[in-house]
Amino acid sequence: MEEPQWLTNLKNFVARAPKSPGVYKMISIEREIIYVGKAKNIKNRIRSYTNFDSLPKRLQLMVSMIDIVEFETTVNELEALFLEASLITKHNPRFNVLLKTPKNYNYISISKHKYPRITKSRESGEIKNCRRFGPYYSGTETNIVLDFLTSAFNIRTCADRIFSSRSRPCLKYHIKRCSAPCCARISEADYTANVQSITKFLSGQSADLQADLNRKMQESSADMKYEKAAACRDQIRFLTKIQTVQNIHINISVSLDVIGLAHSAAGCCVQVNSYRHGVLNDNRPYLIDITESDLSKEYSPEFILTEFMKQYYQSAFVPDLIFTSHELNDPTLIKQFISKQAGHLVKMQTPKLGNKRNIVMASVIKAQANLAAPKTKEDSAAADLLAKTLDIPKLTRIEIYDNSHIQGSFAYGAMVVYEVGKGFNKDEYRLFKMQKNRGDDYVMMADMLERRLSGRHTTDHPSLIIIDGGKGQLSVVQKRIKEFDNKIISIAKGKNRNAGDETIYYNGNALEISKNSPPMHFLQRLRDEAHRFAISSHRKARANYATKSILDEIPGIGNKRRQDLLIYFGSVANMLAASIADLSRVSGIGKEIAQNIFKFMHKTDKN
Repeated sequence: MEEPQWLTNLKNFVARAPKSPGVYKMISIEREIIYVGKAKNIKNRIRSYTNFDSLPKRLQLMVSMIDIVEFETTVNELEALFLEASLITKHNPRFNVLLKTPKNYNYISISKHKYPRITKSRESGEIKNCRRFGPYYSGTETNIVLDFLTSAFNIRTCADRIFSSRSRPCLKYHIKRCSAPCCARISEADYTANVQSITKFLSGQSADLQADLNRKMQESSADMKYEKAAACRDQIRFLTKIQTVQNIHINISVSLDVIGLAHSAAGCCVQVNSYRHGVLNDNRPYLIDITESDLSKEYSPEFILTEFMKQYYQSAFVPDLIFTSHELNDPTLIKQFISKQAGHLVKMQTPKLGNKRNIVMASVIKAQANLAAPKTKEDSAAADLLAKTLDIPKLTRIEIYDNSHIQGSFAYGAMVVYEVGKGFNKDEYRLFKMQKNRGDDYVMMADMLERRLSGRHTTDHPSLIIIDGGKGQLSVVQKRIKEFDNKIISIAKGKNRNAGDETIYYNGNALEISKNSPPMHFLQRLRDEAHRFAISSHRKARANYATKSILDEIPGIGNKRRQDLLIYFGSVANMLAASIADLSRVSGIGKEIAQNIFKFMHKTDKN
């Protein structure tokens, strides 16, 4: 069989290739740079590509596209590594391991005005005249942090046009969500101090900020400035709640990056968790188009992680310490490369046991979650079939409702939102605290739907409403909301409440939908998510109630320590979520007392 032209060309390039260290560029017939690599011996590296049958499919495709190979020698392998990294960044060759970062980031931005504004942003590039913090991968998480920041520090969120035109404070001033700098209700110095506090928190310097606020609180109290002392106390509670709920403390004080890799049929994901001053300051995934079927000696997890780090640390901040989930190829060379980039010695470890390994596994688990294969295409097809069955011209937004309570106690209604083609939109989920008719599932469901459709949350009208219930429940709900003219169906469990034995009711009649059809499986998934959300919210409310008086029962904790704990954590719920290390940070609470508190609270929680 005649030798293919690309192989003949490649052998000619091998003959001309130098035996020194350097970089090679593989170029296609369309003059596209498809791969950039470095080698200690360029000739030997190029020769390895001529053994076509031993190459993985990804590399077989690459070498079959080669038309030209260009070489550039360097003094040593470290210099070759720098050159390779810069060329990959410049040309983005398709067969290199390239970093792909999701674009739907949520950021918190602080403007650079005289009286800065704090806002949520989704822009991926630099924002003009703003300092940006993040990213946050959940819109709900971003909103929670932003809400707490404005509550604690009273920074404005209004647009510049509104800010410059106000002559009197708006409602946010009166509900203590803004200090009204537009109307000079706060001095520039005090406002600047609040902005600096927010910046410290978002930059990961929460321990320093908390110490500053504690000092100010004590000073204000000693000077009988009790309002200022109370404001500092509330800010301390806010900081502790955010830190404890997010579980972002680690017992490592130096700057640390934790890099974890996971792979699946969907591809590879590298998760970078950045800790500063022991606090999680940044976390983001990088997606790589190499699936499990591509993994080989040439494309091993070690190789992928090494290639990732060469590119990532060209522009990212280089910490003092780096943990990786896998050993690296050429670890000594990579350490030299990254240390030279940083201008200081960088330590690198691949922990195998103990707390350090747990920290690494947290990043791996996050990477695995980011790789969870989306079912949007499959669900969109099922949604189309369902729309035809129900005669809905265009099915876009589906709202699913469920109730949860115990004999009327802790009664909540839950609304889950599914957007066809996109999936569940958790930012749109909503809870309804049920004050009336608690225990009557029929009336509770009707009350919830009426509140949803007649209230202020009516900008996005659902194409379809699904309720968890039978024919009778559907009838009660339809009578209450008939004026709103919404398509509504109910999902009733079978006689033995077994999954897969549901009946779908529409307009008082059972729909003929096959038990094993895609639309039925789709509806079951929607119902299950609403049920999960309702149950978890109900349990959370019960847990918060159960922990109210637990502090009074802890042996060996007197009034002073009880007060210090509450000031530091803000609530018993925050204490319950705290680790022993978190508890021992409180003044007067040593490690032994912290262990006693932790054991008692979690024993009580189990009971």
